[in-house]
Amino acid sequence: MAETNFHATKPQYIRKVNVNWKLQKNYTKEKWRHAGVLVEKRQAEGKLTELSIDGKVISEKRRKKELRRYHALQVGENFASTNTCGVVASTPPSSNSKVVLISHLPWLNFRESFNNLINDRHPLFNPNQQDGSINFWEVANPLLRIAHNDG
Repeated sequence: MAETNFHATKPQYIRKVNVNWKLQKNYTKEKWRHAGVLVEKRQAEGKLTELSIDGKVISEKRRKKELRRYHALQVGENFASTNTCGVVASTPPSSNSKVVLISHLPWLNFRESFNNLINDRHPLFNPNQQDGSINFWEVANPLLRIAHNDG
C-alpha cells in the first residue's frame, strides 16, 4: 500500500471487514436481545434450541453468557416475529442425522474406478523393463475414458 501512497487506519480496515465481508468479532446488543427473545419463546414451548447468528452456530456456553448479559426486560412479540438481523433459533440435529450419503461423490467414484483398473491390470512395474519406468499413457488412457464416459 505504501507504493500507492495509501495509508489506512485501523478503524478503516475494521469497517471494510465488517461492512464488505460481514465479519465481526462481537455481535450487537440488538442481535443478542433478539436471540434472547427467540430462545425464551422456544423454551416456553419446551423445545431444544441451537442458535446461529449470521450463519455461525453459537456454542451453548457463549449463548448462556451473552443472554445473561443482554437479558431483555420486556419480551416484545414484534422482536420475535422479524428475522432481519441474521439471528436464527432452530432445533439441533438429532444424533443419527449426521449420516451423510457419499456414495455418488465424484472423487469416490474416481478412486473406485482407479482401484478397479489397477487391480485388473498386470503389475505396473514389469521386471522385463530395463529402467523400471511406467508407461504413463497405458494407465491414463483407460482412466480418461472412464471419466469422459461418466461425465
